[in-house]
Amino acid sequence: MKNPTIAFAAPTIKKVIRDAYETKRRAIDSLEQLRIGGDELTATRVDAWTADVAARGVDFTSVAATHDTVKRELETHQKKVEAVESLLGLVELRIKQLKTQHGGEVIEVLKERIATLQKEKSNDERDVEAANETIANLWKEVRELDPDAPSTGSRKK
Repeated sequence: MKNPTIAFAAPTIKKVIRDAYETKRRAIDSLEQLRIGGDELTATRVDAWTADVAARGVDFTSVAATHDTVKRELETHQKKVEAVESLLGLVELRIKQLKTQHGGEVIEVLKERIATLQKEKSNDERDVEAANETIANLWKEVRELDPDAPSTGSRKK
């Protein structure tokens, strides 16, 4: 007896483009969080060790154990950073391919994202600055693909 074939719908090219840009944004945010986390991890471990040494003096067994723990945690952390950076590089290559093969659709998706960001700006000045920066970067990408695209609206508040 034959198993029925299940047809899977391929995502539309616009969805692929949206997903690529969303993944890029999230990967960049994750890298920032990982870098902050690495700094906090180091600071926390150093603070704990210095407190221990200040209270009890240098215990060489404790020094070796602390060193091994910190080294292992930082290596694990660095592997996460490298993995995200590597995958981000692949996403950026895919976006470059999409721009080459589907420039018109990329422009449409970027303009949709710009419109959404302009509507969603909050009253928080930091959020507005971040949104304006993102909008400016998106307009820059649009103009790379379409030099005739209007540059107005790229700095609206």
